Amino acid sequence: MEIGDLLRREREKKGLSLGDVENATKIRVKYIQALETEQFQIIPGEVYRLGFLKNYARLLDLDLDTIVTRYKSANKSVDHGASHEEEQTGTRQTVANARRSVRDADQSGTRQADADARRHVIDWAGKIAQAGTIFKNRRLLLGVASAVVVLLLAYAVLNIAVSRHNNVPPLQQTQKQTQKLPAVPPTVNTQPQTLEIRLVGTGHCWAEVKVDGQEAYMGTIKPGDTETFTAQSTVWMDLGYPKSVDVYYNGAKLPPLGTTHTVTQTFTKNMGV
Repeated sequence: MEIGDLLRREREKKGLSLGDVENATKIRVKYIQALETEQFQIIPGEVYRLGFLKNYARLLDLDLDTIVTRYKSANKSVDHGASHEEEQTGTRQTVANARRSVRDADQSGTRQADADARRHVIDWAGKIAQAGTIFKNRRLLLGVASAVVVLLLAYAVLNIAVSRHNNVPPLQQTQKQTQKLPAVPPTVNTQPQTLEIRLVGTGHCWAEVKVDGQEAYMGTIKPGDTETFTAQSTVWMDLGYPKSVDVYYNGAKLPPLGTTHTVTQTFTKNMGV
């Protein structure tokens, strides 16, 4: 296999583009293509050709001695007049390129280390701030608890002082005050449970009566007639000739409600008649 084909196949096998090789070796794409197409005359000077070829072979993990031997045996007629000074110059260029690659890698590593350090510092700063907040909250809770304890102690001391001033223990004083309270009489419900209205006829009287809003009686009450109405709340009546009827409210006789003119009257349980 020719050298150019070997370089190209190894590059493609590693998935490298010409630009990737240029960035890694600092060799221009123009000269990389010259190596892969074996147009070595494009590269100025034998020293540069050998230097570029070694750098490229080293990047592709190829054996340098084998590559150089095959190159020299296949290109004896290409620029054999290169001087020893040119070879040294090419070697220095190769060394410079290698040093530049190392320096770039070091700088990249340094930048990454700086970024990691800054990230660690930010993380620690966040943790410190969070710890400070928790510490402040705990101090606040401790202050509130202390204030409550002080208030309770002050209340206890004040209570003891007042008790000693009155020469009565707090418990005995409470019992004594409780004994002095007047007895509360039991509640007596004096309000009647129902309402009773009784009409007793002494003459002739037309009457209409409603019990709790419902029609209960309509007619004429004659002498000696008795009509009794029991209600839960109200008794309403309309008497046409009231002087001819005696009216009883819960068993108590009421004064005459009228004479000869029609009278309308409503009775309730709590009228206090």
